[in-house]
Amino acid sequence: MSVLDIFNPLKGAMILFRLGFIPKESDFIELTCEQYQHFYNTVEDADSHKDEKMFMLLPENPQVYAEVAAGDALVISESDLALIDRGVAFIEKCCADSGETFNSFDEKLRHCAGKLPAIATEGTKYEKFKRKWN
Repeated sequence: MSVLDIFNPLKGAMILFRLGFIPKESDFIELTCEQYQHFYNTVEDADSHKDEKMFMLLPENPQVYAEVAAGDALVISESDLALIDRGVAFIEKCCADSGETFNSFDEKLRHCAGKLPAIATEGTKYEKFKRKWN
């Protein structure tokens, strides 16, 4: 087992805490040539993504987008997109291990927010569900 095997599911969960929902594949559209150029010209550390595709989140529900992106385009790398599945599995396992019943993915995220280190939910609407470590 490598260190990445431990941290990749957590990184995927962090993406889900930021989104607040499980995006569908159809919610992501690859950047156009002009958008790639803008991304590389304006985003710090964008060069670290030169060898992978970049996608913009455009969910079917525009309200979800407004809550997540706060007026900015949410761009995600191909490697981070792959981590979302691992994050979903991580969240599902955390909830299954609890033995509790959850009615929505939002409830699952709230539950897991209290179980993970604060950095996992920092800056998201789920950070308020963080329980104090005893």
